[in-house]
Amino acid sequence: MGADLTKGSIYSKLLHFVAPLLAGSLLQVAYYFVDALIVGRYVGKEALGAIDAVFHLVWMPLAVFLGFAAGASVLISQYFGAKKESEQKNMIDSSVAISYVVGAVLSLCGVAASEYVLRLSNIPEDIFDLAHTYIIVCYAGLVFEVIYNMNSSVLRALGNSRTPFAALAVGCVVNICLDIAFVIFLDMGIFGAALATFIALGVSAFIVAVAVGRAYRPKFRLHRSSISEMLSKGLPIALQTAFFPISNIIIRSYLNLTGTESISAMALTGSLDAFVWVYIDSVTVAVSTFVAQNYGAGEPERARKGLKAGMVLMGAVVVSFSTLLVIFAVPLGKIFLGPEDYGVLPLMAELVRIQAPFYVVFGIAELIGGAIKGTGDTLRPMLITLVFTVGARLVWVWFFIGENPIIHRIILCYPISWALTAAVFAADYAHRRSTIYGRVEHR
Repeated sequence: MGADLTKGSIYSKLLHFVAPLLAGSLLQVAYYFVDALIVGRYVGKEALGAIDAVFHLVWMPLAVFLGFAAGASVLISQYFGAKKESEQKNMIDSSVAISYVVGAVLSLCGVAASEYVLRLSNIPEDIFDLAHTYIIVCYAGLVFEVIYNMNSSVLRALGNSRTPFAALAVGCVVNICLDIAFVIFLDMGIFGAALATFIALGVSAFIVAVAVGRAYRPKFRLHRSSISEMLSKGLPIALQTAFFPISNIIIRSYLNLTGTESISAMALTGSLDAFVWVYIDSVTVAVSTFVAQNYGAGEPERARKGLKAGMVLMGAVVVSFSTLLVIFAVPLGKIFLGPEDYGVLPLMAELVRIQAPFYVVFGIAELIGGAIKGTGDTLRPMLITLVFTVGARLVWVWFFIGENPIIHRIILCYPISWALTAAVFAADYAHRRSTIYGRVEHR
């Protein structure tokens, strides 16, 4: 069942909630690490580049739905904190029902449009067939992604981060075992890697769906008031999460023009820093849930302290990891490649040195935005992120890249946008801190 984050030691409660999320993050890193290692070593750098080239294309349709899932999660957490059991039950019913319908639609549409979206993205011809094979299977698995993420959002909103972790753990083990079987022993190439992911996602989705079904017995029913509230809170988050992959697709269209070597270097960079993104995301989910429950319970001061604790948890680990990554980028990169592909390592190391110092800055922006969303204000974080993250990146590539794109110049759009967004979030939060949390006192 869930956990009440409105009482007890803040650090103790937050750490107990974060721990399964962090363990899940480590499992995700293990998955990315092993997946990239197997594909890079046994299929080649071209296959590794093909997978990275389509990542944002797969993420984009899922991102829109995850925005509404996040909105539902905030509302469920607030209802839990306020002890509004009827509203909580209706929101769970509607959330679960929507996940099955939307998941099926996304999978069908994605498979049908797969070749078209690849053509729009300037995927190089030498990896086009590999990318097409991979993306078709990934789009087919979107239904499992949607079901897993919505049911996990329901569980986490109610303080249960352990069941999603267990589902992820089983899925990661299944994925790694099938990667080894399909790619190494059966020589199924990139299709084998995609199929392994497809099956693993199905397993994880099944586990969390069963857990929600047993604990809360949701009915396949859409409640008008719940849908309206979910749209109100979730639409800004959906727009924000949708524009991220859209902007990244545009950026990747420039990157794809720089050639397979650059794409492979970028893919390798993404494999090395995967831990950063999933770790920051885990702490952000924990802080947002903590704030939402305490906001609903009328505890604004406790909510504020939860954000401070999250900053400590995030900063200490991300700074340490970033430092190690800069120092050991090349030795770590060799793990993913055969000796014949070591030529891409110097470029990868340069990309790491450009980005790594700014990972903690990205984390600050995410945590402040997550805390504000936990109060139910999803519009303001969306506007700040769209203007200073997405907008800044597009302005950079459109006005500073030109007709002869260079990867070193392209990649600068990421640290620049992180720094801008973090600065604006910090200034906005400092200025509006009392009113952000003070609203709850007048409910």
